[in-house]
Amino acid sequence: MNDDSKQGDPIDLSPLDPTRSARFDAIASAIAQDAMTARTSRRAAAPDLLAELAAWTRPALAAAAVVLAVAIPTLARLHQRPQGWVAQISSVASAMDVMGIPEPLVELMRSPETPSLVQINDALTPAGVRR
Repeated sequence: MNDDSKQGDPIDLSPLDPTRSARFDAIASAIAQDAMTARTSRRAAAPDLLAELAAWTRPALAAAAVVLAVAIPTLARLHQRPQGWVAQISSVASAMDVMGIPEPLVELMRSPETPSLVQINDALTPAGVRR
């Protein structure tokens, strides 16, 4: 694996240290001064709700345009009537039939009253099966 006894002296990375230079302190001080100046000028300006909302109008309109561009083809396809064998199948079988939900259970779901457990059990029991 890694055997440190075979390696020589450790590598000296001190020349890469940015804090050794006097220029580093000057750059860090300038950045801190600019940040404090920007912070002070932001505090001095009164927050304007209308200006904040106006700044969001372009991104919001761009997002709405993207949603509209994606939605228009989808909505156009929904209004087209299926033709051929797709129309025949869709008219013959409902979604409940495809999922295998029994007709008595569908009638219970459509009723305005809450069904009891006995009614649900009876709807799920196949016809001709005795309990």
